Amino acid sequence: MPLYTRIKLGRNLWVRPTSRGLRFSAGPRAARVHFGAGRTAISTGTGPFTYYQRIGDQPSAAARTTGGLTAAKKADDARQIADALQRLFGMHRAEYPAATAPQAPQPEPIDGAAIDEAHRKAALTGIGFFARAQRRAAKLAAQESAQREIAARTAEQEQRREAHQAQLDAWWQELLANEPGRVHWALDRALADNRTSAVVLQLDGGAATVRVTIPDPDVLPDRLPSLTQAGNLSLRRANKTEAAELYRLLVAGIVLTTVKESLAVAPGLTSMRVIAVRRTPEDAYGHCELEPLLDATIARDALQGIEWAEHDAWVVLTTAAPDLNVHLKGVTKQLSPIQPADGIDLTAEAVRPAARPLP
Repeated sequence: MPLYTRIKLGRNLWVRPTSRGLRFSAGPRAARVHFGAGRTAISTGTGPFTYYQRIGDQPSAAARTTGGLTAAKKADDARQIADALQRLFGMHRAEYPAATAPQAPQPEPIDGAAIDEAHRKAALTGIGFFARAQRRAAKLAAQESAQREIAARTAEQEQRREAHQAQLDAWWQELLANEPGRVHWALDRALADNRTSAVVLQLDGGAATVRVTIPDPDVLPDRLPSLTQAGNLSLRRANKTEAAELYRLLVAGIVLTTVKESLAVAPGLTSMRVIAVRRTPEDAYGHCELEPLLDATIARDALQGIEWAEHDAWVVLTTAAPDLNVHLKGVTKQLSPIQPADGIDLTAEAVRPAARPLP
């Protein structure tokens, strides 16, 4: 791909591959932030003219009039916002290694020298130093008995390893066949360390349903770096359309990473259904509800061939989940509560089989 190619990922969002990695540009031309490979920068321009400044460079004369401390604070805030946006835009590109058949560990090496020495000492006990013929015979017998013990221990270790490997092979075949206890263990273990709460609700053959609790929109930056007409760095408040777009990218990124990780650890699954829910504010009794915002089913085959580096999470999700259940409200396309088509109970986990970990 030529290094000058610029790919549009979404509204006011582009990516350009460079020799140092991916370089992102976000925002309208009048106030655009550039981040990723290289130093974070902002630009503004109209017509054929563009003003460009790297964050952290010496500010322009107009910018210096705002005061060094204020300018430095704005630059630091802009860097943090740009880092947060970079993590957001790249979340769905995370890769997870596919599970492989487990292998029984090799046994600890037998200390043959220690066994030889023990047999030798035992054989020579009570034989005088000058009884050389008797000592030679005793040493030879000790060597033979030591070799027999080493061979017996080796065979015993190999038998135990083979028995363990047979258990692991049976476990792996059950995982491939989507035995519920095996799949629950694999999914629970994989999703337990995620920043979002993920719970397996259903297993139906090769299809799994997972509930993911997503954070509120306030976890996203509410301001975006930009430049004033005078060339000063500014942190303007994101408008409702931009805020809604960033939240869609966050939700889609969480859903896609959940699907990718789940399919990686459970190779027998053919599809994943992820229902993204958000907690409502607590009422006077301290209770809250789970409101579903998105219901997506993605087949394993649908992830093949996706150009992850060239598309944002929302484009990938809407492409890979053709039956996506989502409600985008108003001109801002804000994610709004939905009703899952099958009325699945989101408040409690399904009756779970006993988890069956690796033997």
